[in-house]
Amino acid sequence: MEGHQFTLNRSPGLVIVAAAVLFCTLQSCSDRGNQSDNQSTLPDSADRADERVLLEPEAESALRTLMLQFPEFLDVGLSDVVEKAAALQISTDNFLEHTDAETLAAVRAAWLSAHNAYEQTTLYRKLFALFAEESEVLQLTGHQYFIDYWPIYAGYIDYLDSYPGSGLVNDMTVALTPESVRAQHGLLDIHEVTLGFHALEFLLWGENVSGNDTRPYDDFVEDTDSASAEAVPAVPTEQLPSNRRRQLLALGVEALSSETDALFETWSRERASIRAALEQLDSSTTLYRLAEAFISTLDDDILLPSLYPMLNGDYTASLHAVFSHASQDAVSAQLYGIEQLLTESSAKGYTLDGILATLSDEYAEYFLRNFDASKACLVRLYSQGDGSPIPDREFAAVECINLLQNMIDYLEQIRDLTAGPA
Repeated sequence: MEGHQFTLNRSPGLVIVAAAVLFCTLQSCSDRGNQSDNQSTLPDSADRADERVLLEPEAESALRTLMLQFPEFLDVGLSDVVEKAAALQISTDNFLEHTDAETLAAVRAAWLSAHNAYEQTTLYRKLFALFAEESEVLQLTGHQYFIDYWPIYAGYIDYLDSYPGSGLVNDMTVALTPESVRAQHGLLDIHEVTLGFHALEFLLWGENVSGNDTRPYDDFVEDTDSASAEAVPAVPTEQLPSNRRRQLLALGVEALSSETDALFETWSRERASIRAALEQLDSSTTLYRLAEAFISTLDDDILLPSLYPMLNGDYTASLHAVFSHASQDAVSAQLYGIEQLLTESSAKGYTLDGILATLSDEYAEYFLRNFDASKACLVRLYSQGDGSPIPDREFAAVECINLLQNMIDYLEQIRDLTAGPA
């Protein structure tokens, strides 16, 4: 169908639930056979036939203290996301009231700030899922699908250069209300997104293939002229595309703010029980889950959705922030969450990185070296743009894949060591 130009108003019901479940499946699966995010499937001390002492008592005490800082990091991170989503809403309201190039630039800057803040919590949200109750994990998964799912079908939202009549903006059969827009999210396909960061990103930047031809602010100028070029006989002016685009932007930003609030509330309900669990878990179980979270961040959030498809030639769809050309910032924020937990806190003279280094000589010698090289490699790769020669992009993708794969291998050594004998 042209540019995903659909008649959209169908009963949402179970389709949204199915989409969320599919999203959970996609997020928790990798070609390594990783364990499920639900803590009940992960090994604990009761499952091991041979419990070994991995750490000296002082290091084990330091590990517990360091891991108790993860809830604090998530508290601060999600609070920042909530605050920046609220700032995005204020900027959007100002833009819709005073629509010009300057206020549009302010909204884009607010979007970038909020999106990077959310990506920085990636590792901590994975740890949350590994320690939370199953019901809370399902809620977390649902929130994440409404907040940040990608890649998306842009033509499901608004016009494409090759299909000027496509998208929800141009489908006057769908009323633009909070309920109806939410109902269209993932209605028939998980990529048919109407809400979240990336639906807003496309509304704000447009296709923006070159990085320079961003969507003009004129697309959002309120149209009150029933005789305008966009007018359709017998159609109210509020149904004109520019007016519907304004409505969809406002609804999308409001929904994002509400969803990030709900995510923070979901976390808040589990915070105390997770801290209690962290205080009681033995070091082997804690290290196993920690390694799983690190591996999942590298594998399920960077390698599988981005670098492997890019290597297969699907460069554009592999970018984390394709319309704003800010993928390097998003991935850097994800990696910062790992670095923050590993190196920025200490207890009894230990950092978390130092504790892991005592378990594996290869980790001690190579992990952070590969980590720093990976950050530089990914920034170069995502900054190249779709216009760079394909062999250059493929070579850069291979280099980044190798570096991230090396990090995963070192983390798997830690994970396998803590899992006990087969």
